[in-house]
Amino acid sequence: MKNIVLAVCCSVTLLGCGSTGKTVNEKATMNNTLTNTPLTHLQSLDLYLNTRAFTYQDILLLENGFGDIRFSNKPVNGWLDVIRPDLNATKLTAGCRQPTKIDGTEEASNCSRVVSAQNQNSWGGVFSAYENFEDEFEDLYKSLSKLDELVATRSHQERKYLANYLVRNFASGRSLEQMSGAISTFNDKFRQNAEEIIAKERQREERRKAREEEKEKIELARAQKEQQREAERRKREQMFAEVRERERLKQQKKREAFEKKQRAEHKLVNEIAKNWWDTRTASYENREVGDRICSFKGNKMGFVEQVAGDKIKVFWKGYVIEDDGFFYGNMPFYVFSKSELGVTNYTYTKISDTTWVSATDVGRCVHEL
Repeated sequence: MKNIVLAVCCSVTLLGCGSTGKTVNEKATMNNTLTNTPLTHLQSLDLYLNTRAFTYQDILLLENGFGDIRFSNKPVNGWLDVIRPDLNATKLTAGCRQPTKIDGTEEASNCSRVVSAQNQNSWGGVFSAYENFEDEFEDLYKSLSKLDELVATRSHQERKYLANYLVRNFASGRSLEQMSGAISTFNDKFRQNAEEIIAKERQREERRKAREEEKEKIELARAQKEQQREAERRKREQMFAEVRERERLKQQKKREAFEKKQRAEHKLVNEIAKNWWDTRTASYENREVGDRICSFKGNKMGFVEQVAGDKIKVFWKGYVIEDDGFFYGNMPFYVFSKSELGVTNYTYTKISDTTWVSATDVGRCVHEL
């Protein structure tokens, strides 16, 4: 590990005070150093070795380094992908998260978990972190170079199995030194048990695919069952709709048939009532006390109290607010019942009045009083 940076700053915060002072060309050269070790076969896989740059500060001590390194099947924004390194795209994170206080460079170099907050103005700090951990990167790339050689000996499908193994077994954060050692150990293990590791990964992948296929079958069966339920529901709705439509047509025919009969009844009632009015003068001598009697004008209803020649004493009890002649052929159809043949339903206003009228002004009738 390179020497750490010591700085005294007068500002409230010391973060960012440890600038390396490197020129753009020097930093470009530093970035190219990371790519000097070709990892062609690892780069061809959906495999990433992501690590975060971090800053640790303790009074006057500024430490920039790399940690929290792990294999993944996708890149992480702001992290350094060691397999495809680009320091310019790397962000400096807030600090190292350890269970106890970090004291000294050696402990900082063992950081395996990093605080996630990013410092956007950290370009110089990232290169400072690389300088401090240049030895660790060198050891890491030696391990990765040997891993790349092992990957080169396998088929395309076997390389995928190998990538899956690395992602699954190296997914938790480590320090660079820990990861370098872990990869070296895996390289030795793979040389001795390559076929066994590949076979287990193949079986694992086959089981995963089998689970996916089974899941797809279950989802397909569920979808088909849902489609079947939906088809049955629509079929029932269609059946009920047809039943309701048949019932509606039945009731409509029933109403139409009843209305036809009721209109015939309406016509008959008005004809009879009109005949009563037309023949009233020929039958007024037959009026008796208590007979129902009505007027043409004003549609009054009452009862005969006394008959004296062509004069009749009438006790009026109500009248209907309709056109004159309501009781004598001018009764509208809407007063007839919707369900009972020949029955009328009309409203009237109650009165209580007794008058003598001419027999020609009134006639026999049927009213509801």
